[in-house]
Amino acid sequence: MKLWWLFVITLLILPSVSAIISVDGPSRDVFNLGDKIDIKGYILETSDTSGLFKLSLSCKTSLPLVTNAISLKKDEKFIFEESLNVPVYLEGDCTIEASVEVNGNIIEQIKSRNFQISKNLDGRFKVKENLIQLF
Repeated sequence: MKLWWLFVITLLILPSVSAIISVDGPSRDVFNLGDKIDIKGYILETSDTSGLFKLSLSCKTSLPLVTNAISLKKDEKFIFEESLNVPVYLEGDCTIEASVEVNGNIIEQIKSRNFQISKNLDGRFKVKENLIQLF
């Protein structure tokens, strides 16, 4: 019986923090060197809280790209939109991981859809001159 009351009191003392993260993007299936990965979405929190919002690029390894301190209001959407550079040393199948951290604990984490990073340098080029010289 004492254990039951201890459990109930613990639940009442600990703050209940829960967030919903929605991620839209990336907009393409393949990204090349020099491209930017556009990612946007929102965070919806069930209570007023402060913490860290993190975006990481996860391929074979995870690379933190964005870390922002945020203040979230209850039932109010926090909208984010980022344009991330493609690192030159990563390639393969990847995702963007978005997370919210409060007091050192990750309260919500989500992954974007899969996409590919290629080391190819693809692009459209237009030359206006008839003569091109290497300097």
